[in-house]
Amino acid sequence: MSPQEKNPHMNKKYIQIESVSSDDFKKSILEDIALLLDEKCDCCNEPDTTSKELMNTKEACEYFKVSQPTLKRMRERGDVNYQRFGKNFRYYI
Repeated sequence: MSPQEKNPHMNKKYIQIESVSSDDFKKSILEDIALLLDEKCDCCNEPDTTSKELMNTKEACEYFKVSQPTLKRMRERGDVNYQRFGKNFRYYI
């Protein structure tokens, strides 16, 4: 007799489904989506709207007297206000 014949449940896979209310499920999904958007979306950064002048990366490096890698780190830390247009960044003074 083969092992499968001895134990017919050997090759079966089981999943467990927990019971949750539809409101809790919706809330959980919405929270997950919001976290993903916060991590992936640069468009949610609120620029300083009091300043109307935008600078490209080269101009911003000259203005702040930093290199491009430093400007990138400043952008990632939130030290500078910027807006992204496609692959290009524009910085507010």
